Amino acid sequence: MENLDEVDFAPLEERIYKKFSKHDKDKTTVVVDVTDTYFEGKKGSSSKKRRGKDGKYRNLLQICLAVTLKHGFPVMHRTYGGNVSGIRIFQDMTTELRSRGFDSII
Repeated sequence: MENLDEVDFAPLEERIYKKFSKHDKDKTTVVVDVTDTYFEGKKGSSSKKRRGKDGKYRNLLQICLAVTLKHGFPVMHRTYGGNVSGIRIFQDMTTELRSRGFDSII
């Protein structure tokens, strides 16, 4: 996992998106979901310690994924530290998705 910290996924994500957009040209709606994931790794540059439901403090990483409404094709993803609010994530994703031509977000 530590090796993945140094990988820039943006070019790969863009290539995948371009291929999928050839099959699904509808850009009216995209679905966005944020998932919290706790982990025990020693390294996690963008993670922040946060108290979980079990009361323990562990590293938290938030993963946000946007997919097309019609087919569920991945459009983009972003990762955020555990201290970033949902509103901040939504604002960040909205800006990027609008620049890609999407009209509405669920």
